[in-house]
Amino acid sequence: MKIRIFNIALILLILFSCFSCKKDASFSNSDTSHLLINNTAEALSNDVFKTFLYTWIVLEDSLYHPHDSLNFRYIEPCMQITLVPFDTITWPKTLNINFPNSDCMCNDGLKRSGTMNVAISGIITHVNSTYKLSFDNYFVNSIPVIGTKSLSIVYSVLSKNIDFNDTVDFNVQYGSDYFQWHAVHDLNWISGTTTHTDMNDDIFLYNGKSAAVPLSANTSGVSGFQSNIIQSIAFTNWCFWLRAGRVEVLPDNLPARTVQYADSCLQHATYVLNNETFDFNF
Repeated sequence: MKIRIFNIALILLILFSCFSCKKDASFSNSDTSHLLINNTAEALSNDVFKTFLYTWIVLEDSLYHPHDSLNFRYIEPCMQITLVPFDTITWPKTLNINFPNSDCMCNDGLKRSGTMNVAISGIITHVNSTYKLSFDNYFVNSIPVIGTKSLSIVYSVLSKNIDFNDTVDFNVQYGSDYFQWHAVHDLNWISGTTTHTDMNDDIFLYNGKSAAVPLSANTSGVSGFQSNIIQSIAFTNWCFWLRAGRVEVLPDNLPARTVQYADSCLQHATYVLNNETFDFNF
């Protein structure tokens, strides 16, 4: 009798264990929080880059080609620009990019507000020019941009491309929590460098790594993670979201996910986990 009761208890324990394993696996499969945090951080980082880049191109046109107004880059009407000093001699310079009206819709369909501050060491085509960005109450479509971004030019041939070293430290919001996201990228402006009055042909490619850790008072229970870009992620000017590429996301204490971005702006991707493929909508 005791043996029979023991066997029944053992069977129930095994069944409970199997159920628990399946439940944990199901949670791991459906948990896309890490993908969303990383995707948001990458999209914000690129938006900050292109906003700075296009502003600085406008200023270089004004500084170095004041009588060639037909070739000026179109100035964003939502933006107010201050450059100190406004000359071609004194370096470094300080650039303030301000969006004073939070309800103003920019040319690309996004609303921006607040101020981006940039310390500039040299012009955009010079190798070793550096740009250090910080933010005052800055938002992109109501998403706060908190942290710093540093850019330095490591290669520049206008007929080919311009390469930047891109280091980012952002606090990315997820629900009511924040994650500290640190990324080191090779940022390659591969298309559109010779047609600065046309933004539609611009393509930016990113390679590199990032990591995110939850800040204090984390209530979501979402763990930190690391990510590796294993196929260059691409941005185009007319799309806020990632256009293409493949990223491996490695959450702490959970299986790795390999994210494949669709070659479109549909805010859709697939990810592979344990040899299974799942859909993911941002």
